[in-house]
Amino acid sequence: MQCMAANTPELERGYAEVAGRAFKRPGEMRDHILKWMKRPRYSHAHTRIVVDNDAVVGGLAIVELPVRYGDTVLKLGGISCVATDPESQKRGYGRANMEDAVAYMAQNGYDLSFLLGIRDYYYRYGYRTAIVWFECRISPNVYSAKPAPGLRVRRARKSDIPGMAALYEKNGAQCNLSVVREKKDWLWYFDFGRFSDAHVVLNSEKNIVGYLVCRGAGRVDEIGLEDTTEVYETVLAFLQEKAKQAFSTQVTVYTPGENGFARYCLYKKRSTWARWTDYQGGPMLRLFNVEDLFRKIASTLQIRWQRVPRGLQPVAFTLQCPMGSVAFVPTENDLMIKPGAVVGEVVPLPDEAMTELVLGFRPAADIVEDAGACPTAATGALLDAIFPVTTPFLSPTDHM
Repeated sequence: MQCMAANTPELERGYAEVAGRAFKRPGEMRDHILKWMKRPRYSHAHTRIVVDNDAVVGGLAIVELPVRYGDTVLKLGGISCVATDPESQKRGYGRANMEDAVAYMAQNGYDLSFLLGIRDYYYRYGYRTAIVWFECRISPNVYSAKPAPGLRVRRARKSDIPGMAALYEKNGAQCNLSVVREKKDWLWYFDFGRFSDAHVVLNSEKNIVGYLVCRGAGRVDEIGLEDTTEVYETVLAFLQEKAKQAFSTQVTVYTPGENGFARYCLYKKRSTWARWTDYQGGPMLRLFNVEDLFRKIASTLQIRWQRVPRGLQPVAFTLQCPMGSVAFVPTENDLMIKPGAVVGEVVPLPDEAMTELVLGFRPAADIVEDAGACPTAATGALLDAIFPVTTPFLSPTDHM
């Protein structure tokens, strides 16, 4: 058995064939993966395969994405389409494949990795649920809405990319983990078919004042709107008609928790807001190279410290996990971050707890307590201030 990159077209196709059989969609899945291999930032090394007796018996795809964390950009590796040939399962190929992928990302400058987990499985490779999904669930049959005068909805075109990109930046792109999209990414989503059911909202001057990426009649994977009642009502009328034609009783909109449209629907249209996660599955992440990571995010953590009301006792402390240690030395007006150093009280954490802490999945006090650490009250207060609860958002559009 050998774990390696699919460094030839023949090996790439071998993996695509295996995935097609594993997911019981032979032709469709094979063609989907082969087309996906033409995406921006792709290299042969991103397709990790397992070869035994000169045959590809398993593989997975790493989707490289630049994502935001505060004022910096991190390198994320999304794990997708993990597959083992149905006739070769239960032989350790899947485990070897995942271990190889994790090692590849750790050795090639990735800061973190994301996957949609299988319950009670991926934690074996250091992944931990660290995102809460936000869903706005709209029931089209319990509200009334009419398009606003002067506004209309039509299918999106490639020429709409500048307007769509501007709204993407305005509506959700500043969330942690949002993808930094370039024009080539927008073009790729059109070519790949991700925007086959995308629509834009135009005003009387033919300017784009909204867009939404639908997946059938009952789901919206991404939405970017000007924050006006007229635009909201026009989109709601469109979704109502779309759902009516498909006999759908609910539309789920994936959106950052603070999105204005979701709040409008919640308070004005009797929609519901769902926050869910599965602590042993769901959206899972893991970090790599903690000391390098903290060098990148230091400025964001310093900005957080500067915004904290004065009064906390500025004591030095160190976070220490198997991937490395990071010392924090706060002063009245600044926060010095020293990757690789040990200063003051040491707070030991497992790697998974460090992932939760960095991503603000839940209160720092809960994360530290569950990890079995017992920091002083002063250190605990600093952890809460530097690592507040946040709501990262990685749009389903960017998932494979």
